[in-house]
Amino acid sequence: VIMVMAKVQLVEASFEEEGLSRTLCGQSLLISLKNEGSMAGQAVNLLANYFTVVKKLDWKLCLYHVDFSPEEDRTSLRKKMLRQHTQALGNNYIFDGMQLYLPYKLGNEVTELASKREEDDTVYQVKIKFIKQLESLDSQYMQIMGIILRKCLDLLGLQLIGRNYYNPSAQAKDEKYK
Repeated sequence: VIMVMAKVQLVEASFEEEGLSRTLCGQSLLISLKNEGSMAGQAVNLLANYFTVVKKLDWKLCLYHVDFSPEEDRTSLRKKMLRQHTQALGNNYIFDGMQLYLPYKLGNEVTELASKREEDDTVYQVKIKFIKQLESLDSQYMQIMGIILRKCLDLLGLQLIGRNYYNPSAQAKDEKYK
């Protein structure tokens, strides 16, 4: 039996068609192909990597917009100045230079902080404004989950080659293809 997971935008349903059985559950489609006993061709062993993602029921993702005054166009400096506020924000956030994602809601709708640029001691006012709490089906939510997954893969020491991650210390060598 071969199992394949694919993301789809369908509601819950179940049906059978020409040896394929499919079960749709929310956002996932599970396909199982039944082996009809054919012995033609050569057998192939398949391996798959997967991660089981368990979501805490009370976990949320909040979106904030961040403004700097005076304006600062360089994303790297904006990120550096926001890192000065780990006491107020914690270490578990994602910031792309304009939008801040936190796993909790800050106390106020608007939070104001002061940052200092190290090069010339210029003081910046950092205004963090709550936009909305993202739902798990929101496209931004899925993008953030992808970013978190890629960070985890990097922390595991996996290398990105093309669009795929590989473990360089667990490479398989096939002597036929030297």
